[in-house]
Amino acid sequence: MPPSGPLPPCSRFAVSLGVWQFVVVKNAKGAAQVSRALRALTLTTTLVVLAGAPTQAAAQQPAARTAAPTATSAAGSSSRSLDEVTVTARRAELAPKLIRFVDQIAAVENGGEGGLARWGAPVCPLVAGLEQREGGVILEHVSKVVHAAGLPAAGRACRPNLFILVSAQPQQLLQRMQSGRHYAFWFGADASPSVIDEFIRTPRPVRVWYTRARGDAIGIASTGGSPDSPGGGYGVVSHPEGASHLLLNAVYKFTRVFVLVDWTRLQGASLGQLGDYVGMVALANIKPTAQLEDAPTILQLFADASDVAPAGLSAWDRAFLRSLYATEQRSQLQRGEIARAMVREIVH
Repeated sequence: MPPSGPLPPCSRFAVSLGVWQFVVVKNAKGAAQVSRALRALTLTTTLVVLAGAPTQAAAQQPAARTAAPTATSAAGSSSRSLDEVTVTARRAELAPKLIRFVDQIAAVENGGEGGLARWGAPVCPLVAGLEQREGGVILEHVSKVVHAAGLPAAGRACRPNLFILVSAQPQQLLQRMQSGRHYAFWFGADASPSVIDEFIRTPRPVRVWYTRARGDAIGIASTGGSPDSPGGGYGVVSHPEGASHLLLNAVYKFTRVFVLVDWTRLQGASLGQLGDYVGMVALANIKPTAQLEDAPTILQLFADASDVAPAGLSAWDRAFLRSLYATEQRSQLQRGEIARAMVREIVH
């Protein structure tokens, strides 16, 4: 259980040969009646046949040796063709499911004008509100998720930019954060008060607040917002010189994210599951009300309709995060590109 009082930060933690049997059956019945001449003729014929057998077999061997590679080559080609057909069929079946999955979970910025937000710097997590051993489990899993996404690891002496806060009284904690002198640090200087109020009033097992950054040739300014906010005034990285109907003229970068875990709503989730879930929602702007259907994802951990809690980060989750950070962020078609990249990774 989380300790009472102030949230103590815990330490941070920066893979045939076949054998042919020839059987000769001899019938000796009536052999005594066979004349000597016939027996001599039979013996002579047998000797002639036996003498010719090696030559005939030897003559057939080169043909057999020649034919074998052809048969093997044909079999290999047929097997490869069958594999290709199977992969193509599986990809065709999986593609619409992954497209729907990406559309459901990935929140776009500024009404679609800013694409999908992501980290632009190494992630440095810090856990507060748990004993060091429990916090260490969370950090270990979050670090593995960061690695799975292909992001660079922050050093041990890094400055925290991902805050994982665990509390049995999250509402009161959020209200203190809102009214305290560090308001701008947690929520951003330009965050809408009504959006913050809604964020505080909405109880969830895990709540996430993302602070974005705007960068240009002069400097960087930051602002914040939750996934449900409309996006007006959010920070962006602008590229007006390269804008087109295929490329966005602005993208969003996370500069600070805090994840608030309600210890009383974990529904029996293990620390490992919680760590994977936190890692997933901390690296991507995930819609908190996403319709997951039967998607195999760690995001099902607290879903009401989920019968079985996932063991951890799934193949879909890993493929999504890797594709989010590997695709062109400025592309107007990024979500479709993410889904296609996921298909290639999952079915290969």
